[in-house]
Amino acid sequence: MTKFREFYVPPGAGSNFLANKCMWASDIKSYKSVDNVSTNEFFYHREKVNNTTIEETLFSEDFTNEDLISETKEIKSILLELESNIPAHSTIINSIEDLWRRDWSYYLIAFSDQQIQDYFIRCREYYFEVCESMNWNSSIITHLHPHIAISSQLKLPKNFKSLAMELDSKTTMFVGALGDIKSDNYEPNAYTNNVGNQSDENFRCVQNSDDSVSYRKIFFENNVEEIRRMYDFFGNVKYFDENKMVIMKEFKDYHNNNMIVIKDFMPLFYERIKSR
Repeated sequence: MTKFREFYVPPGAGSNFLANKCMWASDIKSYKSVDNVSTNEFFYHREKVNNTTIEETLFSEDFTNEDLISETKEIKSILLELESNIPAHSTIINSIEDLWRRDWSYYLIAFSDQQIQDYFIRCREYYFEVCESMNWNSSIITHLHPHIAISSQLKLPKNFKSLAMELDSKTTMFVGALGDIKSDNYEPNAYTNNVGNQSDENFRCVQNSDDSVSYRKIFFENNVEEIRRMYDFFGNVKYFDENKMVIMKEFKDYHNNNMIVIKDFMPLFYERIKSR
């Protein structure tokens, strides 16, 4: 039976790093993209279908569905008429013909129109249908559970399992600062007086998911069992067990480098959190 695995990692919490280490594991060298060393940012494919990229699967064959093509034309005309200043609007219009092939959840949450939401549901359910018909396993690391990003009416496939990364009040601030820095949208003196709170989106992702892991345990505490659980989730636990010492060091180094980023870009906030 086709397996669907989705891991929800908040922006700034290392989704690309985790795709590299936990999802691709030993296969990652073929799928590395450009890095930004100064901000400890990495870019990897966060969607894996049939043990390779979607470019080599979902874009490599003709999966024409006439009903979906007709719906796409109708929704595109609605979106073109819809006046909106949100960045997601133009992104979705420009990508709508391939919307079903990729995970666009972080953009789709911006739309509340019922007809548009129904179309997004159809696209995601068609993705599930294609993977099942081809017997292609699907693994994704993204930011939001589809019931939050699209609709609770979305029907998930039978062999679908989800995992969410949970942030506590203090790690919420840390991840928020990293996200601001890595998106080049930061203030050097930000977060110095903030009182962190778990975001509603993160809380809902944890509540909607089958299981959760702790950002604090993974990165601040370098907890071996918590890190192993992510590898197990993606079916790579044997790889973890065979390379545990190297992997634990990689996770520790990644977190230490993130601390250096905070120190370089937000020194006052760094002084606040360095001993935690």
